[in-house]
Amino acid sequence: MKQHLYVKLTLITALAAATTACTATNQSLQEDTGPPPRKETITAVHSDTRPELRDCFETSAADGVTEVEVELQLPRSGTPASIRLLDPETLSPELRTCLETAFADLEYGEGRSGSTYYQVLTWDSQSQKIRFEDPVDAYHRWGLTGDEIESVFEVHETRVDQCYKVADNDPEGRVVLTVAIDSDGRVSRAGIKSSTLGAPSVEDCLVDFALESEFPPPRGGGVVVFDLAFRFRAGEGWVR
Repeated sequence: MKQHLYVKLTLITALAAATTACTATNQSLQEDTGPPPRKETITAVHSDTRPELRDCFETSAADGVTEVEVELQLPRSGTPASIRLLDPETLSPELRTCLETAFADLEYGEGRSGSTYYQVLTWDSQSQKIRFEDPVDAYHRWGLTGDEIESVFEVHETRVDQCYKVADNDPEGRVVLTVAIDSDGRVSRAGIKSSTLGAPSVEDCLVDFALESEFPPPRGGGVVVFDLAFRFRAGEGWVR
């Protein structure tokens, strides 16, 4: 049963000589109407830039198959806060400079929210074609998604019910945990961020449950910190 837990994520991971930190709400929440999905916009903008990118590869005499990964830090406005090439040392100085110039002034249009995205483009000198892979956000590239975190708690949903039953009465309220996952998928720390439940025994049980949980190792070897909210109702317990 899908629990639709509220998950707020913070991803902390080393990217070359920089650190990327970003937040996002649970990706299982439905998106409202508005601008097109950011991933579609990124691919469309880069496809429109294909001639300029092809010129970069041709003038730099890039031979064989060359892969380039681009990191885009996009605020909601669509004007990039940062665009950079990952592993630039694998490219010739001429190609690197040309690609950075081609990406420098691109606009991606207003989006629903801001985030960091990654896209790999592949140049094949034999076919003279550029192929774009689907963009991914920071959690699919480096950390864990909200769905991946939720699935761990869903598998052991009876533990949450058991925690509620240790209360002396039928308390009602909301408990928010803050949990940190290390690069190996183990929980390094967990605690109560806020609670309106008024039942310390339930809160302690939920913290113990979080500390015992194991998650998939975050992609890229980063550390993921997230807030997880549980709602309880008198006479019902955990509200799914």
